[in-house]
Amino acid sequence: MKLLAWGLLTAIAALGFWAYLQPLFVVKLGNMLSACF
Repeated sequence: MKLLAWGLLTAIAALGFWAYLQPLFVVKLGNMLSACF
């Protein structure tokens, strides 16, 4: 039971971390593209 809770917590943390990093990644990608053109 404890393992399941830890798995769920890890999944939520990973999702939140990914959602937090996504905009930064998009901005970086946009900057790289605009630097090319």
